[in-house]
Amino acid sequence: MRIESSVTSVSWIPRDAIEGMVRMPFELGVAHYDLPPPDRLDDLEALIASSAIRFANVLRAYIEVDDDGRITGHGHLGKGHMGYTRMRLAGIDLTFCGMSFPEKNPWGDEESPAVVSAVESVLERELSRIIIGSDPPFRRLRRGEALVGQGDPGDELYLLFDGILAVEQDGKLVAEVGPGAILGEMAVLEGGRRTATLRAVTACRVAVVPGDRIDRTALAEVARRRRDGS
Repeated sequence: MRIESSVTSVSWIPRDAIEGMVRMPFELGVAHYDLPPPDRLDDLEALIASSAIRFANVLRAYIEVDDDGRITGHGHLGKGHMGYTRMRLAGIDLTFCGMSFPEKNPWGDEESPAVVSAVESVLERELSRIIIGSDPPFRRLRRGEALVGQGDPGDELYLLFDGILAVEQDGKLVAEVGPGAILGEMAVLEGGRRTATLRAVTACRVAVVPGDRIDRTALAEVARRRRDGS
């Protein structure tokens, strides 16, 4: 019997993700940001052909097991899928093909701890599109810096744009969340104080929006799902 497992990662450039001098082509409309990829990656080739994503890595591994449960074989499958970069200069459309590096087994020859965070929900993805569409200000955090402290008053809602945030209650780590997570909804819903400290595990960029700009029913659903672990 063969048992397979796989994971696919995609690269895309969200709005305002580029900084410094290399941001200029995006500001001038020569280069473009990407819309969030779909929830289901049913057709990678179509996404790449439409320049919706920059590239994708498909990692797939398998083991073969005999009737006694012994592993008799194993291997790696999958491959990288390179995309294109489309630009527009002086009314002329330009396309640059991506250049791939030699493919390696997962993580190459390095051993490093995996960064794991809670997966954003479909509802959070919908709310994040609304927040980003409102052109919110961003707040930057250095590693170890707190975004909010437990017990602080607050009426702002946060969208984690880049990085990993730790959620701490009474000095104990209860969760880690990654890009796309909506945070701060409990204080907004209850008109009270922060129920947890949010601390940067890595350098972070957070979009800040007044809580009254987001539908309270949607916020309540985010809070319920997080509380129930669904």
